Amino acid sequence: MRQDTYELLEDCQTRIYNALRKNTRADKEQAYTYAVSSVYAMEAELDMKWEELKRLGYYVHKGPLENMNDVSLDINLHFCIDIINKRMRLHFSSPISPNAVQAVFFSPVPLEHSTILYEEKGTGGSERRLRVADFLSVLNYAKKFAEANLDADFDKYNGGLLAIRATELAINHKPVDKPLNKTLHLVNDIFTECAKAFHQDKEAKRTASGISLLVDLAIDFLVRS
Repeated sequence: MRQDTYELLEDCQTRIYNALRKNTRADKEQAYTYAVSSVYAMEAELDMKWEELKRLGYYVHKGPLENMNDVSLDINLHFCIDIINKRMRLHFSSPISPNAVQAVFFSPVPLEHSTILYEEKGTGGSERRLRVADFLSVLNYAKKFAEANLDADFDKYNGGLLAIRATELAINHKPVDKPLNKTLHLVNDIFTECAKAFHQDKEAKRTASGISLLVDLAIDFLVRS
């Protein structure tokens, strides 16, 4: 049985996100056709998702492509993203949120430092928010953490710093090569190590003036939103 490579899945994901960002029918059709023809059993999984919508009482129209309306095409593309991300989860213990990928790498306009990337409600109705400026601060801290703690593991250190740099470029709306799940997984790995270190060292947590909370929010943003 043919297995999809990570690189193929990442390529399909890139094409779909770019097509959704450009928002033209031709680009969406090309991305959809590429995904269906390239990813193993994609069409069969799409059929199952449409059948589930019908069971829930939604009137939907799957295809063929030439008869598919714009709404159905958009739904298909989002289904493709979901299917691709589930395949990618086989490569990593924790999946990266497609919302995080789109927010960081495919925003159609430059992100202001005040833009809220992620928020969650805490106890007593309080809210915790991760803004672009916060995310950049956490990336900067993650670089310092990597330099101080990962030098013995050169592969993780080098890959992590490159991933953080790619994420910084993307969040500042600069061109980035292949900026998808693999990059964010490397960033998330370093955030996770930061969080573990904070939670074991209360003094470091106090000294960091809240950076631990931002690390936790950044992890939640990457894997849950």
